[in-house]
Amino acid sequence: MAILGELDRAGLLNADEPTVHSATLREALQRWDIGQTRSESVQRFYRAAPGGVPTQVAFSQDRRWGELDLDRSRVLFVTRTTLSPRTAASLFSRAIWPRTDAS
Repeated sequence: MAILGELDRAGLLNADEPTVHSATLREALQRWDIGQTRSESVQRFYRAAPGGVPTQVAFSQDRRWGELDLDRSRVLFVTRTTLSPRTAASLFSRAIWPRTDAS
């Protein structure tokens, strides 16, 4: 939802279309996009942290991160640009598998 929220803020989505779980994508973003939600339960949901213990009951751990990482400065968002499939694939692969000093 955070990515869809960024695309919506850039004007690249028709958020008035219906979705499976909400009347419109806009409604879903208002609730689930961490960049705009005011819901404490949604913020708590996104702070779920690794439990570190085996369990047989789904969602049974209750560990949470202290705060959400809302820093988007190191995230690549390509907006309002027409890219060739090759360029888009190159940008995507670098965003997913960034080079490090070791590579």
